[in-house]
Amino acid sequence: MQHIPRINIVAIPTDTLFSLARIFSVLTIEEILALNPGIVDPNVIFPGQIINVPLS
Repeated sequence: MQHIPRINIVAIPTDTLFSLARIFSVLTIEEILALNPGIVDPNVIFPGQIINVPLS
């Protein structure tokens, strides 16, 4: 299994997966979802939720 460099982000009320992807230059939301199997609905993340974001 390949190690993917990542950063842990604590979501704030205005965060979306799309906004996190843009901030961290992630190509697709699916890349974020692959590191976060607990996110069932990509349209719903919660303030305080820890999101793993891949580093490019």
